[in-house]
Amino acid sequence: MYVIFLLMQKQRFINFFFKLSSNDVAIGSLLKNSAVVTRRYFVGKGKIMLFLFVIYYLGFSLSSVPYALFLALFAALFSIIPYVGNIIGGGVAVILSYLYSGTTPALIVIGVVSAAQIIENYLLTPWIIGDEINLNPFMTIFGIILFSSLWGIVGAIIALPLIGILKVIFEHTKNMEHYAYLLKKGD
Repeated sequence: MYVIFLLMQKQRFINFFFKLSSNDVAIGSLLKNSAVVTRRYFVGKGKIMLFLFVIYYLGFSLSSVPYALFLALFAALFSIIPYVGNIIGGGVAVILSYLYSGTTPALIVIGVVSAAQIIENYLLTPWIIGDEINLNPFMTIFGIILFSSLWGIVGAIIALPLIGILKVIFEHTKNMEHYAYLLKKGD
């Protein structure tokens, strides 16, 4: 609901930022760079979802799990929601594989989804999304943990785009550049 209301009020927020500053060029640059960060976040998330789909499909197919393509696609699509989405998508895949084939395929699905989840959370998200929005891996993981503890699932979903936008704001604000330096990847 938060995201829907935010999108419905998009022009109001844009107008607010233009009214906030007398420098329309700087605000325009800030808003443009923020939009780029958000777009790049979703590109990175798409890359991770594709990787998860391939891993799930290979794992399920090699283990003779029925409906491997559907289950892999279903589980990968739900990974758009950090942490909880993988539990939902993987949980449905486990239940369906158990119902149609029994215990062994369900255990294989649990193993494949768990291994892919560890790889995604600790390697792919910090590297791929961190590279896409130029955040260092520590801030990527720390941001997801911080925002999910503050706002739950919604916080986990918006954490990285929000931190990326904060980095852009810090880069465009006098005496705040050192915070942007702390957030961004590399020197």
